[in-house]
Amino acid sequence: MISILPPPTSAALDSNKTADLRDYRNEKFVSLAEGFATYAGFQEAFHIAGFEPEIVTRVNDIFSMLSLVQAGVGLTLMPGANEEDV
Repeated sequence: MISILPPPTSAALDSNKTADLRDYRNEKFVSLAEGFATYAGFQEAFHIAGFEPEIVTRVNDIFSMLSLVQAGVGLTLMPGANEEDV
């Protein structure tokens, strides 16, 4: 399961509903740099959704990535646990 993290100023996501990445095709994204374990999964998620994301910046640590999301620079994807795993 992958979670979409929106900036706090954007429309809230309905956490009771599974998000469809294709609905965010026109959004900007923040990503970890190539070489991180989650980078391939990030790219694969967009490949499956059928589009290339507009990545506005790539960073070298998760704290910077989350700070940029919180500042409204873009959305990001975060790996998460499946409901069965919780």
